[in-house]
Amino acid sequence: MSTQRQGIPDLAALYAETLAQAAAPACSGQLSAVVIPGYPSHRLAQDSCGAPAILLRSETNGASRAAAMIMLRHVTVSFGTECRVTRSDGLVEAGRFTLIQCLGDDTVLHGYFLRVAGAMLGAVGDDPAGQDVADAVANLVELFRAMTQPPAKSVQGLWAELLLVAKAGDPVRLTGAWHLLPEERFDFGSADQRIEVKSTALRSRRHHFGLEQLRPNQPADVLVASLYVERAETGASVCELANLVRTRMAAHPDMVLHVDRVIGLTLGSDWRQGLEDRFDTQLAEKSLAFYRATDIPCIPGPLPPSVSDVRFMADLTDVPPVSSEWCRAEGGLFRSVLRR
Repeated sequence: MSTQRQGIPDLAALYAETLAQAAAPACSGQLSAVVIPGYPSHRLAQDSCGAPAILLRSETNGASRAAAMIMLRHVTVSFGTECRVTRSDGLVEAGRFTLIQCLGDDTVLHGYFLRVAGAMLGAVGDDPAGQDVADAVANLVELFRAMTQPPAKSVQGLWAELLLVAKAGDPVRLTGAWHLLPEERFDFGSADQRIEVKSTALRSRRHHFGLEQLRPNQPADVLVASLYVERAETGASVCELANLVRTRMAAHPDMVLHVDRVIGLTLGSDWRQGLEDRFDTQLAEKSLAFYRATDIPCIPGPLPPSVSDVRFMADLTDVPPVSSEWCRAEGGLFRSVLRR
């Protein structure tokens, strides 16, 4: 059956306007719920602890009854569960749903859960097949499991990449090229084009590189984005930049979900720090410049066969940046990164 997509619902606002204002169910195991506008098959719910939950209905929920319950530190998932929920209009309804519950009383975590769940709903639509639900839940579980793992990159590094997406002329193309695994060699890659983002808290364009980032083994054109990133109480956080991206790509919920996954897998257990740390957006935008990898000072080759994983610092101060006209003429990924 075809999936009906209605954009990304603002579950945090819906929760605040409805369920958060009402008393939580008195008994453990009970849920109070509201129909999600634009998604009448699904429900946004609150459990007896005052934590949010999502109830997903799919055409084959009954076939997934045997799927094992997933229990993580921050969420649990129960497939094909028979639920009785009290709706905001007082009606009690019964149905079989995939139940995704946020755990605990941490309101910051609740907001994060609702933001990610909204993107997930936008991706699966109102009438998803069972496999669509399974795939969406797998992505969500991957994200929340990552929240207990060590961070793969600094908040500063992720913020710089996210700023590039938020200000890009074509954020959809750029997001589609964004690495999912933080340990990948380049931050963005598509066809034979690569973009590597380098940020520094110093007012000097001195960046660390791996030799293969500037002289890749496979044929590829590499563009290096360099920018200054400084902490500032009046700046923007990762969360705020992500919200800007969500607004710009509201018609592409699958891309928004990809952004959420990149953020979650990158920050890991530092997810809360990523929501709180703020950096100077104006300075970063003003300092952003692009350089061809072939113009950047590099260690000459070839290297001896026994030498590998060479890393060094290069100073870009005297390297001429490429122009917007050059990026536009190159097209593809390099054109998409130009600021709108």
